[in-house]
Amino acid sequence: MSEFRAKEYIKSEEGEIVYRIPLQNDLWIWVYSTVTPKTGVSRNRGEDAIRTVLMYHNWKAVMKVSKTLRTENWKENLREKIKELSERVTDQICPDGHPLVRRTARTGGHFLGCSMFPDCDYIQRKSAKPKPN
Repeated sequence: MSEFRAKEYIKSEEGEIVYRIPLQNDLWIWVYSTVTPKTGVSRNRGEDAIRTVLMYHNWKAVMKVSKTLRTENWKENLREKIKELSERVTDQICPDGHPLVRRTARTGGHFLGCSMFPDCDYIQRKSAKPKPN
């Protein structure tokens, strides 16, 4: 599995370091580290789960995966969650110009839907061929 590298980091509203990994079509993976820059330590026990979010335009949360608990194998678990989010990204765009991402239906199947859902509820039908970006 290839390594994912953060391009930069920012500070969240809660004051923790957030690493940002760029993907295609202006999609990013944000990793909320639980580490505060002032002290260099994570939050209290039970509050230090790492959150991973797929973002569009660095402001719209597209989807999240379950939190990564800081257990013995947390690094491998985090890599898997980053990989899972990165595999949701496609090179397809909706008619309004937003990226399509792989989503999971209530029935368990997968489909391509707009990253701006619920503002844009475009879903790619099997017969439709949206233009690649």
